[in-house]
Amino acid sequence: MQRIANIVVIILFLFPAEVWAANELIIEQIDIAQYPQTVALLSLPDEYKFFGGISEEQITVLEDNKPVSVQSLTLQMNEPSAVILLTDTSGSMRGQPIQQAKEAIISFIKQSSDNTLISIITFDDTVETLADFSVDKRLLQKYANKIKARGKYTVLNDAIFNALWKVKSSNWLPGGKIILLLSDGKNENSEKTVADVEMLAREATVPIYTAAYGKSTVKGVTVDYLQKLSLLTHGRYAYAPESSKLKDIYRNFGQIMGNRLLVRYKTSLKQDGAMHDVVIKLNMNGNHFVGTTTISMPGNNGFVLLNLHILVPLIMVILGICLYLAVRIFRAKGTTIADEAVAAREITTEEHFGNTSEDTPEEMEDNPKSEYVMSKRTKLYESEPLYSFLVEYSRHGKPIKQHELERDNYIGAGPDCNIRIGETADNIHCKIVLKDNIYWIIDMDSETGTFVNEVEVMEPRMLCDGDEITVGEKKYKIKTDY
Repeated sequence: MQRIANIVVIILFLFPAEVWAANELIIEQIDIAQYPQTVALLSLPDEYKFFGGISEEQITVLEDNKPVSVQSLTLQMNEPSAVILLTDTSGSMRGQPIQQAKEAIISFIKQSSDNTLISIITFDDTVETLADFSVDKRLLQKYANKIKARGKYTVLNDAIFNALWKVKSSNWLPGGKIILLLSDGKNENSEKTVADVEMLAREATVPIYTAAYGKSTVKGVTVDYLQKLSLLTHGRYAYAPESSKLKDIYRNFGQIMGNRLLVRYKTSLKQDGAMHDVVIKLNMNGNHFVGTTTISMPGNNGFVLLNLHILVPLIMVILGICLYLAVRIFRAKGTTIADEAVAAREITTEEHFGNTSEDTPEEMEDNPKSEYVMSKRTKLYESEPLYSFLVEYSRHGKPIKQHELERDNYIGAGPDCNIRIGETADNIHCKIVLKDNIYWIIDMDSETGTFVNEVEVMEPRMLCDGDEITVGEKKYKIKTDY
């Protein structure tokens, strides 16, 4: 008997206490967006806190029971993070609940670290992003103050799916991503199912901290659903029977988020589309913590998804080049049209106004083919106009203002236009340019269009003396003296 007791003592001495009394280490997230570089996001039960000075030797990472070297450890409070504040704004949140929810959100924003990226998304009948990811606390508080309870339904599944997809598709976000969800009602009128949400939650590996509010949540399925969701994603769950408790819940969530540990290592797992076990152990101040999870490695197609942070900028560059070339082609086409129109008009003049020098001066005036008339018209293209004006008319058809035309004239409501008009026009509505001594008008893709003699300008159009131009509610006439 004494021999057995001695063996037990030896075993207890040789093997750490974690074998017998290991505490839970919560693995909230395994981020492989920068594969093979991996970031594990760890948190402790509420009664424990990470202490400074933790070294890599205190952490053990096992992938399918094979040890992996830890590269670095960082407390979340010292690292950039990304948080989506997902808030229920259905009709049942009207009054005091939505007001205290806003106060809780604003308090959370104020207490967050300066390098925390925050996005605000609300949901009722639809899902709406009020503020995209930003570290500007003043701007975020401004948008938080705009939160209103106005919807009839609660598209809870759609909202969670939207938030998960936003995080999953934003590979540029830093480690420590999280969704903080508040809802007081069960899912209604969502296009996405619970299965859709759970599948994406497993793929995104983003912890969801859920807060269920109100007595109605106890009667419905919201409590069970939110608890299950937080458990599935390794997040946290809290219940607020009264809206006055929301501020404390958000404060507590904020403290938990700050008390998280980022473990960086290079994974040895292949992109084989299979599930793999990950075990992480921590020895801290005599306390032993163990966390286990499974990770789904992407297949060959997953490599493309994981490198969206490279593909997206590349696609944007290509689109920018295409847009630049399209603008250059459009401008070149506009110039070609103008040149062809001038050439066509000159050819028409040469063909139709022959030499009629035998006519008398009186006949020359009346005969459109006379040399006199031909030379007078040809002068329009050989000399620059002496005076050219754009005469503005009132609604009653009376001239009220005269604008002297320059070589390049921009008409619109914007500050860069030399002919300014009211808000009924675009910032740069159209332009009038002088080319080869002929004025041309070009619509600048305006919303209401530009009209010459009540005909919409679809391509560069030549202007003649007396043409009537309509821009928004303004009417003008070209007056040119040669």
